[in-house]
Amino acid sequence: MKNFIIVVVNKRKKEAVTVQKILTDWGCLIKTRLGLHEGVLDDCSEIGSIILEMVGRTTNTKSWSANSICWPA
Repeated sequence: MKNFIIVVVNKRKKEAVTVQKILTDWGCLIKTRLGLHEGVLDDCSEIGSIILEMVGRTTNTKSWSANSICWPA
């Protein structure tokens, strides 16, 4: 069975460094990472989505998602 997590980042520019650090720290559990946001060039959206395909035991994935992606809106 495949496990996916979808992360929504509301303040994309402000939180980019924090999000990247967390994803790097947990990189061994992430098989595929796809980042999406609306707009281009001078019209980029502040809201972004990241789709993660997780590997490993489900308990590790649940622990990661519960402890890592709870940022204030």
